[in-house]
Amino acid sequence: MRSEMIAPERPAETLRLLLLGDSVANGGWWTDQEATISAQIARQLSPLQPIEVLNASANSWGPRHELAYLWRFGTFQSQGLILLLNTDDLFAGVPNSLGVGARSQLSGSQAPVSLAGTVDAEVGPRSPFTRRRSS
Repeated sequence: MRSEMIAPERPAETLRLLLLGDSVANGGWWTDQEATISAQIARQLSPLQPIEVLNASANSWGPRHELAYLWRFGTFQSQGLILLLNTDDLFAGVPNSLGVGARSQLSGSQAPVSLAGTVDAEVGPRSPFTRRRSS
C-alpha cells in the first residue's frame, strides 16, 4: 500500500476511503508521497472532516490485481472505495504466456546472468567492462 501508516481500527470521527489503481494512483518511485493522487484527494476533503485516503496501487495493476488485493487484505474499514481505471483495464484479457517467444518484447530465452555477459552480447568482446582474453 502506498500510504502513510494507518491504525488498524478506523477512528470513529474519520472518513476512510480506499483508492485502488495502477501506476496513475501509485505515482511511481519519482513521485513524493504528498504529490500522489490519494494525498491530493485527502487535502481537498480534509477541511470538511478528518479523512484518510488509503492508496493500494502498483504499476501495471488491473482489475484482477485490485480484486485479489481486496480478497487478501480487505478494505481496512473503509467507508468508500475509489476505483481508478484506464481504457487498457476495460479491454484487458486474461494474462497468459501465448506471446512468449512470438514477440520480440517477450523473448523465449533466458536473459544473460552477468553484466559482462550482457555487455559481450550487446557491445562485443572489446568492451572495457569485460576481461581481455589472453592470446
